[in-house]
Amino acid sequence: MSRITAQSLYARLPAYYREADAAAGGLVQALMELIAAQADRIGAQIDEMRDGWFIETCPDWAVPYLGDLLGVPLTHDLRFDGSLTSVVPRRAQVANTIRYRRRKGTVSVLESLAFDVGGWRTVAVEELERLWTTQHLAHPRTSLPNTVDLRSGANLEATPGPFAVHAHTIDVRGVRLDRPSPVPRPNVPTVDLHVYHGDGLLLPLATARFTGAGGRYHADPLGRDLPLVNPPVHDPGVEVRTGEDEVPAPLRRRRLREQLDARRAALAAGREDPAPRWVSRPPFQLYLVPAPGDAPVPVPATRIEICRLDPWRDPSPSGRARVDPVTGRVVLPDPQPHHLLVTAAPGGVPGIGAGPSPRPAIRDELAGAGVGWQLGVARDEQPVPGRIVASLEDAVTAWNARPPGTVGVIALLDNDRHDVALTGDSRVLVPEGSHLTIVAAGWPRLPVAGGVPGETARRPGVVTPERLRPAIVGDVEVSGTAPAGDDAPGTLTLDGLLLSGSIRVTGIAGQQLGRLRVRSCTQVTGGVKAIGQHPLVAVEIDASFVGAVALPPSVSEVSLARTVVDGTGEPAIEAPGAHAVLDAVTALGRANVKQLDARQCLLCGRVTTAIQQEGCVRYSYLPRTSVTPRRYRCLDAPAPAFVSARRGHRAYAVLTDGAGEALRTGGEHGDELGAYAVARTTHREQNTAIALSEYLRAGTAAGVVRVM
Repeated sequence: MSRITAQSLYARLPAYYREADAAAGGLVQALMELIAAQADRIGAQIDEMRDGWFIETCPDWAVPYLGDLLGVPLTHDLRFDGSLTSVVPRRAQVANTIRYRRRKGTVSVLESLAFDVGGWRTVAVEELERLWTTQHLAHPRTSLPNTVDLRSGANLEATPGPFAVHAHTIDVRGVRLDRPSPVPRPNVPTVDLHVYHGDGLLLPLATARFTGAGGRYHADPLGRDLPLVNPPVHDPGVEVRTGEDEVPAPLRRRRLREQLDARRAALAAGREDPAPRWVSRPPFQLYLVPAPGDAPVPVPATRIEICRLDPWRDPSPSGRARVDPVTGRVVLPDPQPHHLLVTAAPGGVPGIGAGPSPRPAIRDELAGAGVGWQLGVARDEQPVPGRIVASLEDAVTAWNARPPGTVGVIALLDNDRHDVALTGDSRVLVPEGSHLTIVAAGWPRLPVAGGVPGETARRPGVVTPERLRPAIVGDVEVSGTAPAGDDAPGTLTLDGLLLSGSIRVTGIAGQQLGRLRVRSCTQVTGGVKAIGQHPLVAVEIDASFVGAVALPPSVSEVSLARTVVDGTGEPAIEAPGAHAVLDAVTALGRANVKQLDARQCLLCGRVTTAIQQEGCVRYSYLPRTSVTPRRYRCLDAPAPAFVSARRGHRAYAVLTDGAGEALRTGGEHGDELGAYAVARTTHREQNTAIALSEYLRAGTAAGVVRVM
């Protein structure tokens, strides 16, 4: 409703009353202000009540009440705020209930509903249609042969999986929605839900790594053989079955090759394009930068050839760019560009490690930190004195010249590869009272207050941390210059970075760093170490993949949350003088600390604490031989098994389906243990089981098959 203001009410009085009131001191005007304020409150309550009638506009607390009117069962709230807030149905589930019930019993409803309540891209497969049977001659099933066609490489690539096109023998074991299976179980009443845990977000214009000869590149900036993932659509809708192009599945060679061959043939013959996704939503894109400073030139899809590049092959004689989506390798024909940029989806579980997912926490933190100095490091922008520099080393050099007490930011503005060793004379120096943040984030141009129309400028502390994952190849060394024992030593924060090398804190005689913070980073090689007598006071690591953490006895605080610490071959956490606070941590190796407080952790190696009278370990797994303070509801279960133990793999340190029910539900809120508790996998499965039971056909049973 329209708001009532004190000015509008006062203007309704005759002029001679207003003149008399002004002469008397404005008592009537003050009364009108009180009336208008109360009327405005009533109007706001009326608007809120009207908004509460509709699921699209109602507040969060009204969602379960509207759901109760429709008989929607309660499910877990999956808001990623770091804690399980309440059990309320998802807004999308309530909003789409009528539409779902009109199509009850169809597999497309199961796929859409699983996405609404669990956030998973899901492919539902009716296993009855895939069973091996003796066919009737009057009704042959030519689309699903009982024997495998060994001549069809594309179909063999899809096996096993939801898009396989050959029959299976029957599996009479039962299935349950709350107990995922590693493989499908074909049976007459079974509907298998293949759920994809990755996000499939695109990483735009990432610098590929040149191997040094033959036009050979790795799409991964660190030179690893990693598969490319299909970027899914946002929501295909309840009327449409989910296809392979709508899920974050690893790209397949033969399928992409057939699409591009068919597209080239259709364009040559003047027919309709059979693969329009390569124009509207390509699975990946290549960009060539001919010379330094040139704009990226996209490579047309018709100039791309899909093939196997393991082992490497020579450039194509047709002059096309050769791409292997399974290994992420690229071979370019002559002439060679200055560098190659790749837009692709790296895959992975959102919420942990470096990646294209938004990171609102660092954005809000910098907005209120009082940043007074900021530099951007850009690959393709022209350097601007005091604003944009060409290399990370130049930005660190400029920071090292800043006076004590500076709050500064170095923003890496694109997905470039930074081959630089920030060590020795090039190391990062953090003076007394200073706070430096090296962050992967954009630096937007905002309108200038009071400026001419269209005038924009970049403001310190305003960043957009999303769709960026720059790589730093080399060690990062930092030293504090505050006097030892100072009340306000400096702080260094690393956020959103892909690191290949160690993070080292080195001490200068009589000087120290206050705090080292590593957030949303992925460290592929090396670890986090401190060297010296008093190099720093505290270490804080959050939502990251890091190597072994090794700290001297002078470090008094270690805080890790939602983090995987890889100590393969050495202790994962070695901090004999620190009070360690661990929250949802997966430690692959031994841990040795002075005092320990741990919650919902997966500690795979022996844990030793010097003080057992203080602290607590609760809702965690650790070996029986560990020496710790009192334990509360800790698990006595078999050793955990992981999908992959290779750092950098998209399923790194993810529990296997056979890891055991105790590890999957032993957390404080009934969730899984370890760093991936942030993904809320257990609660998603429970939501799926609760919501889908209403929509299954009579006599059918649904099971969950996880796909990474």
